[in-house]
Amino acid sequence: MKSYMVLRKAFKKVGSKAVAAELKLSPSLVYQWSRGRAGQSAAANPLDRVAQLVALTGDAGLLDWLCAQAGGLFVRPGQLPAQLKEYEQLLFTEIENTFKPLITPPPALPQGGPQCPFRRRGRRCNFPQPARN
Repeated sequence: MKSYMVLRKAFKKVGSKAVAAELKLSPSLVYQWSRGRAGQSAAANPLDRVAQLVALTGDAGLLDWLCAQAGGLFVRPGQLPAQLKEYEQLLFTEIENTFKPLITPPPALPQGGPQCPFRRRGRRCNFPQPARN
């Protein structure tokens, strides 16, 4: 998802004018952030600027701080905590066990097709015959 789409979605909740008023910025600037860069007139939005800062400095501490402000934690690829890896395995096993009956093929029929329970008692079974062309 593009950064301007993320901003557009966030602005729908409160309105770009309210965001502009709270940040003490012009409403047109805040609106431009959510328009994207197709027209080349849109100003670089804050999300793009943060990404640019991380790329320029090579320091992901900016992302650590930003995630902490939102009550989260920035986890770099390959640095998943051990507890989360264990939880992920448990979750996968639970899902697998839940859907195993749906995935397992049905047992094979005995040789010779379906068996009539009456045949064992010496009675004759009349299974419907398929129509032949």
